[in-house]
Amino acid sequence: MKKNIYIECTELYLSQTKTGIQRVERNIIYSSTELSNNLNINIIPTIFIGKIAGLRSLKYNQQTKEYTLGYFEKVYLRSTKPNRLKKLTQACFPFLERFLEKKWVNYRLLFIPIMIITIPPIILVTSIYILLEKQKIKIKKNDIYFIPGSSWWAFNLEQLLKDINKAGARITVLLHDLVPITHPTLTTDQNQRYFEKRLHPLIKHADLIICISKYTSNTLSSYIESLTSSQLPRTEVNYSGFKLDLIQVQQTVRKEILFVNNTYISVGTIEPRKNYSYLLDAFELAWKQGIKSSLCIIGKYGWKSEQLVQRILKHPQYGKQLFWFNDLNDNELLYAYQHAKACVYPSIIEGFGLPLIEALSLKCPVLASDIPIFHEVGGDYCYYFSLENPNSLCELIIKVDSQGLLDNLDYLDSFKWPDWNQSTTKLLDILNSLD
Repeated sequence: MKKNIYIECTELYLSQTKTGIQRVERNIIYSSTELSNNLNINIIPTIFIGKIAGLRSLKYNQQTKEYTLGYFEKVYLRSTKPNRLKKLTQACFPFLERFLEKKWVNYRLLFIPIMIITIPPIILVTSIYILLEKQKIKIKKNDIYFIPGSSWWAFNLEQLLKDINKAGARITVLLHDLVPITHPTLTTDQNQRYFEKRLHPLIKHADLIICISKYTSNTLSSYIESLTSSQLPRTEVNYSGFKLDLIQVQQTVRKEILFVNNTYISVGTIEPRKNYSYLLDAFELAWKQGIKSSLCIIGKYGWKSEQLVQRILKHPQYGKQLFWFNDLNDNELLYAYQHAKACVYPSIIEGFGLPLIEALSLKCPVLASDIPIFHEVGGDYCYYFSLENPNSLCELIIKVDSQGLLDNLDYLDSFKWPDWNQSTTKLLDILNSLD
């Protein structure tokens, strides 16, 4: 009899973002589905749409190549979050989804009278349907409920975890980092509060925690040891694979991205942990010494970085030697890695560091901050700089530009990293080892 592995996708489905964690989730879902037939398991992507409606399975759409909910489930889910009015309207009227995406900002006030009349009856019918139909997933003994992303702290799943324990099923989570606990000033107050509050019941109810690196595993062990009332669940380490999974054959690269091989890139969300202020300090020092290379920052805005954004946008070199793109698709990201002089990764703390692996796998040299996790995954393939003084990075940039530090890139040919099928095969082996 096949074992059921339910993969939790709530945050991935609702956020629709393209950060590192979401890339990991997507690739795990698609790779595990592809591998499942040979491993005698059922992979069932699921979403939690409320205490009453419970867990629902996502259906694969052959046309869009995506997992999605049915109409009534989608409307019900969006109705539980009425503050996201655009998403609710799009769920109610899917044939207007693209139109609303383009016109919402300019015409939303005109839509309100129509929505007041039409949406409440749709929500009422939807709620009745959800209560009467019997599509709620019932997890049974020996099933596995696997959380690969951030749903466990983004939503209150404690009662669900209790119910799963009571049913005799196994709970497993993929832990990416503990930054909200170890470095609370680098995240938002809300993230820090929810993360720590919901980590404790997760530790209590989880049968297995799979960490994305040895560094994260050691950090988790140290944290749990500091909690006198908590016992460490079984832990394993499984590294993420590498693939830019959203590349589209027909998609072109914007001309603004077509920079020459004289540009350094830095990939990651604009947030304090990524340490972009240090990066700018180092490049300003290099530019003052006559370095002609450009810096291109690639990442959407995150949090606590308003002053940094203003510094970038008002910088005298912005549009000349300093660039920022917050909406690159995977085709454009691939181009950036393949044509950059190097990828600079100045993070203060990371749980893994996916851009580092992406860069090295695509034969893009990496200049990385001298922190333990980068040594763990990047080893001798990276050039490291100290975070104590931006002069350390500035000196590396000068060595690259003026002294030919990266003229010979043959050393990158021997860098090998597991692809997503290899990584997911090991992950599924770990999950299958649960009794």
